[in-house]
Amino acid sequence: MTKARFVLCFIFAGIFALMGSIVSAQGMAGDVALSKELMAQSQQSTYPPAFLGSEWAYGFALFSFTIICALAFRHLIMIVGYMLEYRESWGAPITITRMIIVSLLITIISATLPDAVLLFAWGEVNFRAISILAKIDRIFDGITVIPFAFAVFLMIRGEAMLHDQLLRPPIRNDLWPTFAAVKHHVALILIVVVIALGVTVGK
Repeated sequence: MTKARFVLCFIFAGIFALMGSIVSAQGMAGDVALSKELMAQSQQSTYPPAFLGSEWAYGFALFSFTIICALAFRHLIMIVGYMLEYRESWGAPITITRMIIVSLLITIISATLPDAVLLFAWGEVNFRAISILAKIDRIFDGITVIPFAFAVFLMIRGEAMLHDQLLRPPIRNDLWPTFAAVKHHVALILIVVVIALGVTVGK
């Protein structure tokens, strides 16, 4: 498959994602019955109806979405910082590798951030705010395919080159992280655990 075909596939994937997101948001805006049901659920239930009133399920989901999003943000900022600092050529293997990771991190963030915000806001804000957050969540569900498609495009485009570069000696085997390397991650996890517990108990 030529480079032009890859680009066309990526463009079509983006167009379909945007169309699906717009239609999804419009459908929710025009569905009065769904709006009334959502309003009733947000007023009567402490937790979103999918959790069936279970504080443990809600708390674990809140922790999962939040920590995934937080760690993805941390590594996204770190990798973009490396790219701006070293400024290798766009065709370099390290740049392609970083762009693949950046695209996947953006995919993760776009899939988890709206859900995390909706879980935090449930029962704490009025129905109008919940409705807007639900629409935003549905829009992001559609556009998540765009960064993912870009990552797949880069993986296919640079597969042979990256395979050749990664197999060149010397290959390091001592890749287990030290505590100094993961201590910030551990601290972030503990902070999110406290926040998730606090929000769950506070509801």
